[in-house]
Amino acid sequence: MKTTLYFTLTLITFLTLVSAPNGFAQDASGKVGLVYFLPNDRQPEPDIDAKMDTLIRNVQQFYADHLENHGFGRKTFQFETDENGKAVVEHVNGRLTDEEYIYGVGRAAGEIHEQLDPRIYLCVLGTSRGGGVYFKGIAFTNFSSYVPTAAHELGHAFGLQHDDRRSNIKLILTEQIAEDNMLLSFCSAANLDVHPFFNTGDQEVNQNTNIQILPPIQSPQDAIRLRFNVTDPDGLHLAILYSTFQSGTSKNGELHVFNNWDIIDCKLIEGRSTTVEFDTNLLTKGNSSVDLRVLDVHGNKKNTRFQN
Repeated sequence: MKTTLYFTLTLITFLTLVSAPNGFAQDASGKVGLVYFLPNDRQPEPDIDAKMDTLIRNVQQFYADHLENHGFGRKTFQFETDENGKAVVEHVNGRLTDEEYIYGVGRAAGEIHEQLDPRIYLCVLGTSRGGGVYFKGIAFTNFSSYVPTAAHELGHAFGLQHDDRRSNIKLILTEQIAEDNMLLSFCSAANLDVHPFFNTGDQEVNQNTNIQILPPIQSPQDAIRLRFNVTDPDGLHLAILYSTFQSGTSKNGELHVFNNWDIIDCKLIEGRSTTVEFDTNLLTKGNSSVDLRVLDVHGNKKNTRFQN
């Protein structure tokens, strides 16, 4: 198939500070909070506070190993502790039943936000069954002792996107996380390297990043080379190209739609001004758009959509 460039790239730029998907602008403490959420017809899990203390420490250890493995040092996040150094676990008693929360995690998120201050939370959902999901700043897991699910959903809370590529991953011998490309990829480590939760001290929040599209050119194998200039007076750190799509779940005729992101490629960038290029065939295979995310050295983000 011969690739042509007879299309218009519409540039829609929208600033994404850390309200979505990160959420850290809402939390001055810069620490992850822990929640145990219990439906009104369930009994609390024995020793849940101790189990969650162990869980969050294991997840914290994983992220330190992950960043170190990719050359960014032993950076990790912090979490709320009491005067004895134990994890603080907030207990929220749900108004509804077990079954209603299994298929309606948004209800649990709403009740948590009603009772607790906005921040990034890891929540163990005390339902009879389930799995893991990220929803509005809260990483939900049904497992009080299972590191992979908690680490994955907390990764989404930190702003990580799915990465189905097998390249650029480095394995860490941690319980089944070896199967999780998102958590093991270079892109995720580079992203977290400048995330405010992974850095001590005040992080500057600003809107200084500027993105200018350059004319795309034809690339081998029916791909298109997208090129753009990026500038930021504070210093540039990372550029991520990704695709977006929607998926949904249905229960009792009610459709819940979620936005999803899949990483195409990412590149470290540096200095205050540079040109970065990505080759992609998605725009020649039916996709209407791809998205660019640029991070500065403070973790501020700017998203740009290239629409066919």
